[in-house]
Amino acid sequence: MSELPGSTEVCHLGDFQSLMQQLNELKEATRVERSRINDCNLETLSQDVEPLPPSAPVLSMKCRKTLKCTEEVFHLAWSPDKIHMVTGGQGGFAVIWDAFLGQKEYLIQTTSPWVTACSYAPSTTMVVCGGLDSQCSVYKLDGYKENSGATVTISEPTKRLSSHEKYITHCIFLGSDQQILLPSPPHPCSDTVVQC
Repeated sequence: MSELPGSTEVCHLGDFQSLMQQLNELKEATRVERSRINDCNLETLSQDVEPLPPSAPVLSMKCRKTLKCTEEVFHLAWSPDKIHMVTGGQGGFAVIWDAFLGQKEYLIQTTSPWVTACSYAPSTTMVVCGGLDSQCSVYKLDGYKENSGATVTISEPTKRLSSHEKYITHCIFLGSDQQILLPSPPHPCSDTVVQC
């Protein structure tokens, strides 16, 4: 009998050898199945596909407006109104832009040194930002902006959510202003839904 490292149970050598044999059989079966399925490469598969005619529409992209920012931008999200956008990045600021005019409308000061995720609410009255400090903050935008043309600075969130172990990788409102999806490492598939 021998004991597996890190285990409190005693394992018979025969059981261990049987498990190793099963493991090797599964590895071989996986290799055979992969080679059966992978019967050709992309180049061979695409030989029968006709090339696009010269008159096919070509996607032409032009730079319409360059938004000037002093920090590096890590994440951006468009508003549902298709006019505004929020950017987040180095320096701990999220910036809300009027993309048509190229002007900053709001400057949101977060507690994080990097804003790694940001998103607009469907009503366009709130923004959610997350960062390296494991916190996600919701900021209300309505009631701040008077048609003065000046950039408004917001530093106090409406709600702060701090239930994550590590930094926030993404955040998104789920169809309403009441639910936010917050994936975060080490479990990117286990998302948190928070009522705000």
